[in-house]
Amino acid sequence: MKIGILGDEDSGRRLAQHLNNIGISAKFVSAGLRKDPASFLHLRDYDIVHGVYMRRFVVFSLILGKMFGKVSVCHWEGTDVMRATKETGFRLMALILNKFVDLNITFSENLQKELGHIGIDSVVWPIPIDSEYFVIDELPPIPEEFSVLCKIADDWLYGSDIFLKLAQDLPKVRFLVVPGKDKQPSKLLARIGQVSNVDFLGWKNDMLEVYRRSSALLRLTEHDGLSYMVVEALALGRQVIWSHNYLPFCHYVKSFDQIKKTILEIQKNPKLNVEGAQYVRKNFNSEHMIKELVKIYDWLASKKHSRPLEDWKS
Repeated sequence: MKIGILGDEDSGRRLAQHLNNIGISAKFVSAGLRKDPASFLHLRDYDIVHGVYMRRFVVFSLILGKMFGKVSVCHWEGTDVMRATKETGFRLMALILNKFVDLNITFSENLQKELGHIGIDSVVWPIPIDSEYFVIDELPPIPEEFSVLCKIADDWLYGSDIFLKLAQDLPKVRFLVVPGKDKQPSKLLARIGQVSNVDFLGWKNDMLEVYRRSSALLRLTEHDGLSYMVVEALALGRQVIWSHNYLPFCHYVKSFDQIKKTILEIQKNPKLNVEGAQYVRKNFNSEHMIKELVKIYDWLASKKHSRPLEDWKS
């Protein structure tokens, strides 16, 4: 069985590596035509074409893969689901794709429900985080300086305006900032320079050391799936303050005052989130999760599509 993965580069390469680790032949093919104009031709080399993050390039690739007689899988991450529910053109593209793919997969149950509302059935399977976050026997201690880690960007999705107001209102709290995919958010960097308790760390390929420096993770998103950062932070015993309540052992916040109050409460009594670490280490073990995905692949390859969608679990 050969798996060709395309679409979102970070998640796609991560997925390919996890599959290769257990002996499944998988390769990240392309992030888009701009980087590899001939990427469509490579689809003939694979048995299963797995598109991560639904967008135009992934749609064309999956439909073409289907024309080549391949099994096609569309993997929804989060923002793509939001667009499908809110934007008419994007939703139409998603519904057209749905007629061609063999299976839709989502990162989390909330995304599954959102897709269901527009008539797209799916199963839940998040791409696991890197195993390095699970092999540490002892959780890294909370740093001496209380610090809050944030991911922010120029766009509205990550609550940048709220974050900057928090930093101004809480001058005794150290905020550590990493960017989103716009690795140098110019508008935001100009504004961060006005606040002395914010450290912009830049883009990090390896986040492990950043989590070690952090007491808590603050994630303020307008819409979210199952965040890598949330699972990673929990795996290392960090407190997580989140604007969504998709996982237990996180501090669910809905307003600015609630966010501020939660940060101050954690600062008064900074401690390891042992329960959160135990939960994700039990439920997001990468080897177990990847074997579950291989069951999905086997089910799809067997062409037993008359069986119920969830039968791959049996």
